Amino acid sequence: MKTGQIIRILDLDVNVQILCKDERGLLSVYLDRKPFNLFIRAIRKNGLKLNGLLIHFDKNMICVPALKNNPGYSLH
Repeated sequence: MKTGQIIRILDLDVNVQILCKDERGLLSVYLDRKPFNLFIRAIRKNGLKLNGLLIHFDKNMICVPALKNNPGYSLH
């Protein structure tokens, strides 16, 4: 899994791009609309802010270490 900090969210109509940074530069994670809505709801419910939030991701899943009961969210 790769790790990065969220720096920006871009709405691309069909899906959502999460722009992240790590020690090597910029990374993008793309989520379908439904998984993104579940992801953002969990972030807000736990009182976290997106900007600077640390995430782990691979080609199928995104995880947020700061979330309690972090189930991971499917990208599709």
